[in-house]
Amino acid sequence: MKTGIIIPCFNEEKRLNVTAFKNFVSKENDYYLCFVNDGSKDNTLKVLQEIREINPSKVSIVDMKKNGGKAAAVRAGSRYLYSFVEIDYIGFIDAGLSADFEDFGDLLKTLKTNNELNFVFGSRAKNASEAIEKDKIRSLLSKVINILIILMVESSIEDTVFGANIYKADLVSIVLAESFMSNWFFM
Repeated sequence: MKTGIIIPCFNEEKRLNVTAFKNFVSKENDYYLCFVNDGSKDNTLKVLQEIREINPSKVSIVDMKKNGGKAAAVRAGSRYLYSFVEIDYIGFIDAGLSADFEDFGDLLKTLKTNNELNFVFGSRAKNASEAIEKDKIRSLLSKVINILIILMVESSIEDTVFGANIYKADLVSIVLAESFMSNWFFM
C-alpha cells in the first residue's frame, strides 16, 4: 500500500528544491512521486528528470505539452497514479513545498485512521513565512468548493492547516473522470 504524491510544476526550474525531493525519494519507501510538467517554457522538465534519476522506480513525470493550469495537472497526475495497483492514496503538494512532507504524513494518518473520510485537505501552514491571509472572496469560494466536494463524494472532509491534500485513490474514477470547468479548482 503506497501513497502517490502529485507535484504540479509550471516554470519551476528555479523554485524546485531538488535536494529536498531527492532526500525524500531516497528515504521514503511508502511514497511515489509524480511530477506533472504543466507546459513549462523553462528547463523544468530537465530538473524533473534529474530528480527522477535518483530512483526511477519511485518517481514519474507526466509531461503536458500545453499549460492547462493546476487543476488539469492534478487531474492528469491523479489519472496516471490511478493505474498503479499498489497506490491506495493520492495527494498533491505545491512544487514550492509550502508545506513539508511531514505535514503530508499527518494528513495521511488522519485519512487512514478515520474510515468516514475520503478526502483531507488544508491551506498553507499558518506559521509559514510565505503564508498570505486569504481575502474574503477567496475564502467564500473555498467554502463553496468544500460544499461541492462534500456533495459529490458524500463523505466528511476534515480541514487542516497544511498545504498538502490527500484522498483515497478510488475517488479518481468518481471525481476526476471529467475535466473541471475551472483551471483554479485546486489552488
